[in-house]
Amino acid sequence: PYHGRKWSLYEGGVRMPFIARWKGTIPAGAEDTTSVVSAIDMSPTMCQFVGVPVEADLDGIDRSDVLLGKPSIRSNPVFWQYGHPHALLKGGKPEYQSPTFSVRDGRWKFLVNPDGSEAQLYDLEADEGETRNLLVEQSNRAADLSAQLAAWADEIGFGYDDKAALTAPGPTVAVLVGNQLLRFKNQGVRGDQNRLWFNGRSWLDLPAFRAPKIAHGRNLQFNGTVNLESENGVIFAHGDRDNGFSIYVKDGRLALAVCVNGKREILEAEEPLAQNAAIEVKWNSNGELFWKVNKNLVGRTTTGIIPNEPSDSIQIGADTGAAIGDYVVPNPFRGSLSMLSFKYPNGTRSSCVGFHWRGNNLFSGFFRGHLIAVRFG
Repeated sequence: PYHGRKWSLYEGGVRMPFIARWKGTIPAGAEDTTSVVSAIDMSPTMCQFVGVPVEADLDGIDRSDVLLGKPSIRSNPVFWQYGHPHALLKGGKPEYQSPTFSVRDGRWKFLVNPDGSEAQLYDLEADEGETRNLLVEQSNRAADLSAQLAAWADEIGFGYDDKAALTAPGPTVAVLVGNQLLRFKNQGVRGDQNRLWFNGRSWLDLPAFRAPKIAHGRNLQFNGTVNLESENGVIFAHGDRDNGFSIYVKDGRLALAVCVNGKREILEAEEPLAQNAAIEVKWNSNGELFWKVNKNLVGRTTTGIIPNEPSDSIQIGADTGAAIGDYVVPNPFRGSLSMLSFKYPNGTRSSCVGFHWRGNNLFSGFFRGHLIAVRFG
């Protein structure tokens, strides 16, 4: 009955069966479907069983009573953060891709992004499938849970805007970025990840917290097939007038603007852009940029390396920030894009406070407490 799957914070991603066996101590054959137990509870629970004292400020709590057959409500909420900037979200279907923060407090579960977007509040006792968002009906409860998330995020050093308005999920379009799908806010674009239609008044906008990093010599690549219905318009824009790049059409010809540390360079194709034009742009870690149309090299230049992350995110079909190229923003695009993908390096490496498994990287996360014994077969 659960929504979502692995790689998401919906119940289909975080709810798991748990089996405990201890002859003569844990009742055999008992089933508890109401008590909430988190993996972080295992350390203080095992310490309680073996008589080892634990410090009072652990994230986990002693749940030995639950394992001994006494269901109970968890006294403290459980918090999650998963996704940008520390992990890749690959939730399968786009609708299974959850916000990056979540908290469970009793029967209530709240999910939200660090900018307040896609806020969702569910009563899991009445709606375990997370089908009815109670954000509006229970706005005070949602605000309280958001404040708890903000305090927790601040404690562990995660960015969270506690002043941002909580907004319900709106229409999005998933676009392939490297090996994951990034969900863009959809401002009137038709279609899906296979083909997108822009009417000259529509575009896609990537929330800033999801924007991939591009500074300090990262390898960047854009691919897409373009069909024009207008002589001018921005196809793709990432960044701002100081640091960023933009792919656009000017008087029917393909143009590319690159800004590095406030210096702008503009490249323009000599021939008009044909229909079904396959565009490829590569910017390597040495600061060299190559662009092709229908696999033919159109131009190359040494632009240098972006020194700082741009203030603006990514737009497809317009440029809604400071103009990267020689046009007046937003300079919307009219036509269609297909086979669209762009590649960026993965985000920062996951790490642990306390220990970090290397090699096959079996798991990583934040841990505070006692590590009694770990065995991998």
